[in-house]
Amino acid sequence: IDYTYYWYMFTALVSGRSELANGLPLAYKSERDMLDLVEPSSGEPEFAMWTFCNNHDNWRMQVLSGVQQLRLCTAVISFWPGTPLHYAGDEQDFSTPGSALDEEEEDDDAPKKKKKTRFCKAKRDHYRRLVEQLVQIAQTCPENFSLDVVRLPKSIATCQESRSKLLATVMRFAMADSRA
Repeated sequence: IDYTYYWYMFTALVSGRSELANGLPLAYKSERDMLDLVEPSSGEPEFAMWTFCNNHDNWRMQVLSGVQQLRLCTAVISFWPGTPLHYAGDEQDFSTPGSALDEEEEDDDAPKKKKKTRFCKAKRDHYRRLVEQLVQIAQTCPENFSLDVVRLPKSIATCQESRSKLLATVMRFAMADSRA
């Protein structure tokens, strides 16, 4: 991926300071002479680095500077050495952040969904073993069972909602096993 070109274009267009693109002619000359691939059918050397205006790691150029600046950048990468890479949505002038870490825009009227956290396999295995241990204890005397019979992980011991969920899970399994 060709970041030399990207940073000259991006910083100049976003800041509105054309002098920040002064290195483009030198970058063009040096990149035009670079060879990183040989075309198999002809044996001709080629420069195949990807050139781009936007990517998922940064805010979209058109959000920071405007659609005209994005169109200028797109025109330049079309003739720059290498392979032009068009980020999905640029052709439609999307103005979303562009970061893989940012969430999509949500409708304010839509019900909010709580994100579920999935723990790593080691924690899931530890929780499964804890539930199995508690189920065995609960099966001996379900009416007097309490979570206080074992040392709970701090994340469960200090959270009433987690304790309630664990107790419900243990009792559900204990009652199902006792009927089987």
